[in-house]
Amino acid sequence: MFLQVSRGRQKLADSISTCKVLVVGAGGIGCELLKNLVLTGFKNIEVVRPVPAVCLCGCAS
Repeated sequence: MFLQVSRGRQKLADSISTCKVLVVGAGGIGCELLKNLVLTGFKNIEVVRPVPAVCLCGCAS
């Protein structure tokens, strides 16, 4: 029984580590999602941020 569970977990871990994930947006919710994906074991993550970042400190002007 334990061997079957171990094999099942290994298959799941292999599937997660090779799965491709696309995250659109890296704002407040996107950052939390990215953190959770990495901690879960996803390794192939691509992040697309459609809105350009805005410098709020005024140093870019």
